[in-house]
Amino acid sequence: DYGEALKGFQRIVKNLTRGKGYDRALFRLGQCQAALGDEREALASWDRILALARMKQPCDYADDSLLAQADTWLNAIGNPDNALKCCRALQSEFPRSDLLQQAERIVGMAHFYRGDLDQARIIFERELVRQNAELARRQAEDSTRETESGKTAEVTSAGRPITGLDRLVAACRDRKLAAHLGARFKAAARSAPMIRLGDMQFASMEYGKALRSYMKAAREKWGSESAAYAMLQAGRCHNQL
Repeated sequence: DYGEALKGFQRIVKNLTRGKGYDRALFRLGQCQAALGDEREALASWDRILALARMKQPCDYADDSLLAQADTWLNAIGNPDNALKCCRALQSEFPRSDLLQQAERIVGMAHFYRGDLDQARIIFERELVRQNAELARRQAEDSTRETESGKTAEVTSAGRPITGLDRLVAACRDRKLAAHLGARFKAAARSAPMIRLGDMQFASMEYGKALRSYMKAAREKWGSESAAYAMLQAGRCHNQL
């Protein structure tokens, strides 16, 4: 219940005002506001965290706040330019953050929305290379464990599953398809209740729940623009898990 959670975090922020845990409460407050559709309020809450960091106050959620702002600007408000600014700030101010890969994905999507398809394709292809390397590493580890336990390692010819990134790379090579996808994100496809729920869960970084919501929406509206949007968002959830 985001409404009840919002009230709880509002009380914490009001009572703490500063000190350990304050920035975490502010961050969660912003997530609740974003999930309830108050994107501007969420951005303001995350700005308060960034102000703390720039004043050298104790703060562990500054990079999380920049990433959340970038995601909100891009996916909730539809402003890729501001999303890029947030990602570049994260990359320059927090070069050792463990959120840099997620920021890079948002940069790729921002370029895609802006029509900078060559830039977007470079980023998506780089991410696919990383994903393939990670998949190969996991398969090697699984094979080693099976061999050590006395089992015969199963070799699969199925290969890597197709992800949302594959589709985006394909779209970057086809301007007509890219334009269609870009327009679809801005259309009324998000009006379906399950898609709205998925968008709120995605904004709150609850990617497993969002994935289930998008897949249910896709099944309910199969063959429609809403289903196509839900499937692409489901691919983005898979990439975050």
